[in-house]
Amino acid sequence: MFKWVVGVPLALGLLLAGGASATPSSSRSVGAVLQVRRLLGTERGCAGWKSEPPGDRSAVVRVEGQPGECYRVGVADVSLKGLSARAVDESLLGLWVVKVTMNEAQSAAFNRMAARDYHKVVACVVEGAAIFDGTMIAKQFGGSFQMSNFTEQSARRIARELDPA
Repeated sequence: MFKWVVGVPLALGLLLAGGASATPSSSRSVGAVLQVRRLLGTERGCAGWKSEPPGDRSAVVRVEGQPGECYRVGVADVSLKGLSARAVDESLLGLWVVKVTMNEAQSAAFNRMAARDYHKVVACVVEGAAIFDGTMIAKQFGGSFQMSNFTEQSARRIARELDPA
């Protein structure tokens, strides 16, 4: 797990502003829910970890790639489902990014979360695992964001989980 600053060039996002979720209404196959939650601290031993933490409560989530380490996170500030995601190699160093595109409703919810969490440390959580964390340094995103610094295998797996189509 790598820590990064989240902003326009290196964006981070998700959706479920104040308990509301933005999900597509099409018949397209939808993937896992991506939650953005404030990072409250670390939890050694992972006591209280749940594989699908409810979005309306604080939770303990595993840290992807760090066995035995967990984060304490707040309620889901935004939960997104039905995202378009793809793994892309954009680095000369062999590190990969997951580029995520949102529909209009998801983008609006994500922007509300970004304004609320401006300059706060947040974690992106999928199926009880923090897959990315960083400081929110932008209040507006143009309908897309990216999470970075993954191996090729991790980036491809995360993109498939979010967008199985």
